[in-house]
Amino acid sequence: MSRLVERGIARTLVSMAVPMLAGTFALNAYNLADTWYVARLGTEPLAAMSFTFPVVMFLGFFVRGIGTGAMTVVAHSLGANRKEDAATVATHGSLLCVVAGAILAVAGWFSIRPVFTRLGASGEILLMAEQYMRIWYVGMVFRALQVLFNDVVIGTGHTKASSSLMVLGTVLNFILDPVMIFGLLGFPRMGIRGAALATVISEGIVMASGFVLLKRRYGLLSFARSTPAGILASWGRILKIGAPSILSSVLNPVASGVVTRMVAGFGVAAVAAFGVAGRIEMFAFMIPMTVGMSLLPFMAQNYGAGRMDRVRTAYKGAITFALGYGLAIAAVFAAAAGLLAGFFSKDP
Repeated sequence: MSRLVERGIARTLVSMAVPMLAGTFALNAYNLADTWYVARLGTEPLAAMSFTFPVVMFLGFFVRGIGTGAMTVVAHSLGANRKEDAATVATHGSLLCVVAGAILAVAGWFSIRPVFTRLGASGEILLMAEQYMRIWYVGMVFRALQVLFNDVVIGTGHTKASSSLMVLGTVLNFILDPVMIFGLLGFPRMGIRGAALATVISEGIVMASGFVLLKRRYGLLSFARSTPAGILASWGRILKIGAPSILSSVLNPVASGVVTRMVAGFGVAAVAAFGVAGRIEMFAFMIPMTVGMSLLPFMAQNYGAGRMDRVRTAYKGAITFALGYGLAIAAVFAAAAGLLAGFFSKDP
């Protein structure tokens, strides 16, 4: 029986959330680092990157929905002591990510200009956004697999290992960003394209690390007995949970895209500021995100084990925490708004 269905609820969630905090901090620092380094190039490159945020968020939430579906089904199976079934779902989920990632990359590649024109980008800013996304789309399959591997690791309840993967990606990106953006250590100066290339390389390395972790440490990847019928059955189980998650999640970036289009009417500086504010907002959600990422495998494994009493207790506690945290962080960020904005740019 998994430790997630045996130990005390509060003790279990805290023991999962604390290691995960480093990972969610790293995940948000990843995005902030890109924004901060590109801001050093000027207001126009920062505005160009801000235009990419709704698209990047949309695709990120899309693959995250597949990862959430796979993680939940895997956790159900682990909670019911069916490890072989968990390995089958994780394996077939990785194939789904390859297919979805490839389709999204091709569709995205050929729709860059019309999408960003629709968002309000034009001239030099449109060109820079296009340069960034053409490189970014190359890593779409890496990105999808990285998300799935990390989510499945979370589904096992080993949040420390998952957190390590997130930290690895952030450290790599933090090192590669200045080298490729500004042309350090003999590398050519690539500007905003360097930020995209640093992201692709970092995510590729994290994806490979996640693959090794799942296959060797947890034994949750095995392609030997995969059949077309079995693969489609697993995809159906994953998407039964993942599809609603995708539909609910993508509303946020769609709304962000609409607001970005409105903000674009106020000029380049307004778009740049809106992009920075969005990154700061994501950082504010770091702690509830940590609790949520820890709560998912706990809920799923206890559901698989038939322990609905533990599911209800954890849910009530999490909702209470989220309400209190939301009110507190709103007050803190309202008071520190000017200081936070000045960290990214001195442009009035």
